[in-house]
Amino acid sequence: MAIKDAEDAQSAVADATSVLETFYKESGMIEKEPYELMQDPVKLPENPKTWESSYTGVADPKNAKTGIISILKAVASDFARMEADTRAQEETDQKAYDEEMSSSEIEKSRRAKENEMKSLEKKRMTEKMEQLKKTKKHVSAELEAVNQYLKDLEPACVEGDSTYEDRKKARQKEIDALKQAQGILQDAFKEKPKESMLNQLEKPAGFLQSH
Repeated sequence: MAIKDAEDAQSAVADATSVLETFYKESGMIEKEPYELMQDPVKLPENPKTWESSYTGVADPKNAKTGIISILKAVASDFARMEADTRAQEETDQKAYDEEMSSSEIEKSRRAKENEMKSLEKKRMTEKMEQLKKTKKHVSAELEAVNQYLKDLEPACVEGDSTYEDRKKARQKEIDALKQAQGILQDAFKEKPKESMLNQLEKPAGFLQSH
């Protein structure tokens, strides 16, 4: 916007300067170029007759301090400098903007990747947490069953008349008795040796009867 304003201002100043230069050249206040029609400048009389002579101007239009054309050219130069400074500033600002956008894109990509990784980590942790909840539920159920089993054993194992050692000894005696009975049964049904049977057959009948 500033550049457009400076360009418009320079164009307007140039047009105004051209109009004034043309006027002053026609009035003789400014010397015409060699290719222009030369005219003697009109001199302002000591007692000008306003209604009988044309306007010639009372000040040198090219005077460095007061000349209107010099002022307009100075203004045009200021606008030209403002345009150049603005263009340079805009180029600097554009470069800074491009660098900032590039940096922002890199940071955006980094954050997007970081967000993706964190999302995957969150999903993994959520799944692990659900698995741990299931494991806890299973272990809690087993612990409850064990506690109930121990509670059920308390009347017989803890609150009974005999001690644990007494019950252990009695159980061992029971096991030994069962093993002894098992051995007796096994021996009772073993096949007798052949010699023994032959000896029994050779004995007299009366002997067998007496026995």
